[in-house]
Amino acid sequence: MPIYLISETCDTEVPLILAKEHHFHVTSIADLVENLQMAHSAGYVRGRRGQVKASVLVIEDDEDASEIVFEALKSDYEVDTVPDGEQGVALWKKKRHDLILLDYMLPGRKGDAVLSEIMDLDKNQPVIVMTAFDKPEYNKDFILNGASQYLPKPYTLMELRAQCGSQLNKAKLIYQDYYHDQKQKKLSNLVCELERELKGSNIEKARRIIDAIKIILPQSLSEDEQARIWSSVS
Repeated sequence: MPIYLISETCDTEVPLILAKEHHFHVTSIADLVENLQMAHSAGYVRGRRGQVKASVLVIEDDEDASEIVFEALKSDYEVDTVPDGEQGVALWKKKRHDLILLDYMLPGRKGDAVLSEIMDLDKNQPVIVMTAFDKPEYNKDFILNGASQYLPKPYTLMELRAQCGSQLNKAKLIYQDYYHDQKQKKLSNLVCELERELKGSNIEKARRIIDAIKIILPQSLSEDEQARIWSSVS
């Protein structure tokens, strides 16, 4: 059954790549109706849970090169292609693709400027820069400015597929760590609030904070653990 998490009601940001991994959708209230309509039109069948493909955005102005990449990846990924940086950033903001393949030599804004804008919004976004400038000084700057990897042109389709798989697996680990770090910070803040309310003998508020802590903890508290907590506030 499709599960939707309303982002405005979630205290901890859930990375979209992890949501896909665990088969649920993150959406805003404003987009919920549209997403439900799309799910209905796709022909949802109760009990069927297909494999969700990772999404790849290809920002490449060379039409032939873009088509080759699309054909090479379409069986394994949901692939979008755009011919310039402006359209690429706009589409990424809307769909937040799991991986971006970014050509360096783009019309108008070059790839480094596009990379900078994306990194300002999400420093963990996986980006592979595709470049004909296979020089150490260029490649060093790509990585220092936030790119996950660079892929010198010309590259083989085997190299392309391998890099996509590698960077997506790496991204899952990075986002998982980021998500757990958020949860730890939230838990730490709740514990501080709990200590403050206990000192002020505000038992009802303390109970509500404990309920919030239970949700964040990685597993349900045992009866003994619950008894110790409740005895401390009773």
